[in-house]
Amino acid sequence: MPRPTLDELPYGFKVPALVKAVPPARRRVRAVAGGLGLALGNDMLASIELLAGEVIANAVRHTDGSCAVCLRWTGARLRVEVTDCGNADTKLLAQVAGPDDENGRGLLLVESIADAWGIVPEPAGKTTWFEISAEPTTGRPKSCTARRGAFTDHRVESTCNSS
Repeated sequence: MPRPTLDELPYGFKVPALVKAVPPARRRVRAVAGGLGLALGNDMLASIELLAGEVIANAVRHTDGSCAVCLRWTGARLRVEVTDCGNADTKLLAQVAGPDDENGRGLLLVESIADAWGIVPEPAGKTTWFEISAEPTTGRPKSCTARRGAFTDHRVESTCNSS
């Protein structure tokens, strides 16, 4: 598996439309995040893996289609984006699941653990993203260039920030 550096981000890959593809995808996000030279301990990497798994699983389960995963460095946070062909419906925002519900807690986890998260409409679907604060452990990362879909886009539709 490639080990990009902060200077080489964004890093992306496609996840097939299979529920069994979710575990390897979330492990891949963890492996890439762990190799970036950021101050991310095992607990934080486990949180990134958990949140990536939730967002990727939502994309695969609710759209019956593949999704694209992208990791970006914002200069202060690691951002994980999952783009799928589903609607950017505001009903997808974190909801409270009932005690007997088997599903419906994934975005609550994202809201509780991530420093920021949101859902952005795209021409052919939506991007669900979350950010985790981190500091580089070696040197200062190169600034990323602004382009459509990059973190510098500052798209804020359906954005939730933790305090």
